[in-house]
Amino acid sequence: MTGPMKEERCLTMAQACETLRVSRRWMQDFLKAHPEIRVMRAGRHYRFDESDIRAIKEAMRCRSSSPGAAGRKTGTSAAPSEARLYSRAQELLTAPSRNRSGSGAKAKSNTVVSMAPRRQRRS
Repeated sequence: MTGPMKEERCLTMAQACETLRVSRRWMQDFLKAHPEIRVMRAGRHYRFDESDIRAIKEAMRCRSSSPGAAGRKTGTSAAPSEARLYSRAQELLTAPSRNRSGSGAKAKSNTVVSMAPRRQRRS
């Protein structure tokens, strides 16, 4: 032996979640998505030491290579703007209404005719 082992304080799942201010479900999903973070596990019980907490915090950091707010690009939105919606509504309100039945079409009869065969009367 090289000397006395340094005792690290281990945290339970609930304590680690409280430390990181995340839910238990989030932590479980996060650990599944990041198999490179290997925490101590005994059956279904997890134990986290300080290096595990540091590794989780590091993985949570944004890895974006964007230059920041100064270099943001703008683009078009998929949704129409308010001005476009207003002009479209004006077009619909001022456009002449279309004739439903077309030009010169005759109106259809609303008479219902039974197609059942007639019974013959006894004489």
